[in-house]
Amino acid sequence: MGNTTSKKHNKHRRARPDGNQDDVQRSISDSSDDVFVDTVTKLDERVFNEIKKDLIENPELFVLNNMLMCVMFFENYQKEVQELSQKRYEKDEDCVSPDVLLENINRNVLYRPLHGPKKSFSEIITPKRLYVINDVVQVVNSLDSIPISNRRATVRVEESRRKGYVKLKEVETLTTPSIDDDILMAPSEPTPSTSRSSTDSDNYGYTTITDMKTPKPIEIIKGLEKQEGRLNIPPSCISYRKVRRNLVEYDLEDKEIENITEEDLFDMVSYVNSKGFMKFFQNNVFPNGVGTNLGFSDIEVRMAKSIPGKIFCSLYEDEKHVPCEVIPALSVRWPHQQTLQFLMKAQKPPEPRKRYIFPTQRMIDEIAALNCVLVPKGYVRKKGKHNDSDLEWEFQFPQAERYLETFLSLAQAKCLVFLLTLHKTYIEPKTSQMGLLTEHIRTFLLWECEANYSDWPEHRLGTKLVTLIKNLNVHIAKSDLRDFFIKERNLFENIPKKYLRHAQKVFHDILETPLMSFIKSLRNLRYTRGKFYYPFDFDKLYEILIKSGMESTNPQILSELSVPPNFKKMKYYDSDNQVRYLKEVQKREKILRKRQEESENANLKEKEERKGSVDSIDMSWTCDKQFDLYKTRALLTFFINNFIEIARECFKLSSHKQTTFYLKQARCLTRILRDLCPAFEEEGLLFINDIKKLEDENNMKAVKEDAVRRPVGNGAVKFASSAHFSKSVDNLCSGEQSPKVNGIVKPRKSVMFVEKAVNA
Repeated sequence: MGNTTSKKHNKHRRARPDGNQDDVQRSISDSSDDVFVDTVTKLDERVFNEIKKDLIENPELFVLNNMLMCVMFFENYQKEVQELSQKRYEKDEDCVSPDVLLENINRNVLYRPLHGPKKSFSEIITPKRLYVINDVVQVVNSLDSIPISNRRATVRVEESRRKGYVKLKEVETLTTPSIDDDILMAPSEPTPSTSRSSTDSDNYGYTTITDMKTPKPIEIIKGLEKQEGRLNIPPSCISYRKVRRNLVEYDLEDKEIENITEEDLFDMVSYVNSKGFMKFFQNNVFPNGVGTNLGFSDIEVRMAKSIPGKIFCSLYEDEKHVPCEVIPALSVRWPHQQTLQFLMKAQKPPEPRKRYIFPTQRMIDEIAALNCVLVPKGYVRKKGKHNDSDLEWEFQFPQAERYLETFLSLAQAKCLVFLLTLHKTYIEPKTSQMGLLTEHIRTFLLWECEANYSDWPEHRLGTKLVTLIKNLNVHIAKSDLRDFFIKERNLFENIPKKYLRHAQKVFHDILETPLMSFIKSLRNLRYTRGKFYYPFDFDKLYEILIKSGMESTNPQILSELSVPPNFKKMKYYDSDNQVRYLKEVQKREKILRKRQEESENANLKEKEERKGSVDSIDMSWTCDKQFDLYKTRALLTFFINNFIEIARECFKLSSHKQTTFYLKQARCLTRILRDLCPAFEEEGLLFINDIKKLEDENNMKAVKEDAVRRPVGNGAVKFASSAHFSKSVDNLCSGEQSPKVNGIVKPRKSVMFVEKAVNA
């Protein structure tokens, strides 16, 4: 039934993410200063019912959801994103680093495997990308005027047959090509058929792709050509093509046609060769100055390796290993023709039941005003030879990626890091640069945000991640993942099938045992600073899961029950029976001692195997369809204590929103614990007292901060959201509902709290 007036009002109201960071990240649970208490209570009751339903119907996802909530990557996400949003429009002409959000995470968290060849080797979760903008070539549009002082390195963009790639044609050829450089450009190239058999897809030399994507050491060449204080590109970076003229434009008589020579039919055109430019950058420019300016040591520069479009080098900052990808690039204006579908995203009719649009028209307009880059990396055809692959340059959008990263919600940012951690644990060691890459995961996440920007509940991240992995596996199975900005470009097109199959199998195995897969992966994350959140105890959680319910509650119970006490010695009047009985007692005691020794030896062997770097996680473990009473209590108390500790740290960091969120989760689990068994009522009350005490301190601190931040009138300040939330969670914990009149819930009036401002 419901209120028809409110339904009609909400029908025509569509919340859209805007250029304002607070607007785009406004979630369903956010409340204004004049919100009704019952509105929040109904929301809390819905969240409580979801959590309880997960515990009953899918206990493995219940544990996964709560475990992922306990893994922290930010001190105060809202504050940090506000600081990062100020870097949206930075246009550094020398170097662009798009992963500002991940760089912030790398300051707090490192990846250090517990097992394997890189055991105890700390590094960041994903390599740091550095786009080095070169000024040796200037790219101009067709209508731009040509600078006289820079004619040698001035080129115009020429469209390629493949979307996402262009060729750079010199404005004027100033050098005479040699005979070897005269290559006739065919008027048209055969287009590969869209329908390919399974054998055709493997006919292309995957060895060529593997060879191109295998990092090779760079060759350092001393000496750079300089002219007027700037670098000049060498002749090896220039390729020449004979292009057939369009004779329709010429008004030739029959006599003139008879005297036409080859020079009249073709023009000599020069292009900047992407392959030659990449070699020039990696062998000359990078080792002779650029690498040192970026902070790399001479040893690391000499050890650097490269593939087309990337140079792999490492930094060592604060005793941690920072792998970097140095990408040479040329800055160009936004290609409106190639990104037409992206520019028209926000103008599509809205989908039903969609609260938010991502990206909005305002965001698209601001992105289109940014520059993009051209990377010296041409298109490689899957079957046959592509003559222009050495001339083509690939479009990439680092500034647009950096812009969109600042609009991710906390749940979306955490999902991105979780997916990248799974990739680093299970996929990257096997496929390296030839399979699923981190940029594919970033692109996939942007598509998922566009599909539904609001459906990212932070209290059910495990459920959301399972859905994301399923969707990603669909893209991998189809070998189809479109570029977010150029939809016609398929990022999986030239990846060998065997590497995609490996990623598909990995994700399939993760979906079979999601909880253990995440535990095994997330154990490798380490907090880098002492003034951060307490690390989550994965070993204790694993111990609770694999043990029986009684043993998880009190480990001594099962050990006492497993070894029965000595038999009570009985006395028989018959001597033969007495002797026979004593022999039986000795035999049973001998069996018990043998079992105890075997158990001790097994435990000792397990400890030795752990010292030998053998993973102790049992991936064959299967979750119970429903946890028993003792295991449920052990898990609930474990997570409640964790949420209260996280809330205390959030309180110290002045993160009011995160503090209330984790206290709310602790209250929900405490209510489940109290409803579980009357014997747990006293334990639940102790948790409620701790939560209530911290909640009052948090609300008081929020009132003081708001009093300083938003004074009204003669020092009075209006504050409602925290008090409303406190009241709602009290009702949630006690199970109280709003008063009913004739069977209908009557909304409570919102209460406005006015506090005197506190002098700073």
